[in-house]
Amino acid sequence: MEGSSTTAIQNTKITKVTTGDKTFTAKWVLMNYKITLDYGDTTLGSKTIAYNIESADFNLPETTRAGYQFNGWTGDGISTPTTTVTIKKGTTGNKTYLANWTRLYKQTVMARYENVDGTFGDYQEVKSEYVLPGTEFSWSYDESVNGRQQK
Repeated sequence: MEGSSTTAIQNTKITKVTTGDKTFTAKWVLMNYKITLDYGDTTLGSKTIAYNIESADFNLPETTRAGYQFNGWTGDGISTPTTTVTIKKGTTGNKTYLANWTRLYKQTVMARYENVDGTFGDYQEVKSEYVLPGTEFSWSYDESVNGRQQK
């Protein structure tokens, strides 16, 4: 409560000798809160989301980071990374969440082609992608590409 509004007085004191009927109306002010999203990376920094008790339900955003897989958010009662974190209408208080990541590893397939005259060209990147550790990385080739064969 911010104060009474009948006489625009912030704090009203009623003394022992006050007599007669009095009417007071409480004036409520909506409290604003903030959610701090810590991306755990100096280049991404952090982000602040403002909300209040009357804000509609909303989810924390999923995010991306080059060379990493986003595993979810932890913080404010969430100890296991969770990708879908919903802030429900009626929630109060400032909150902080941390983005959790798994490092991806770049796997690259290099190939060179045998020319028609039997010589070999330079190695060229055929396929490259980021994968989780332990992920099987496969590729296939077409022997008929430009009449050359991959080695």
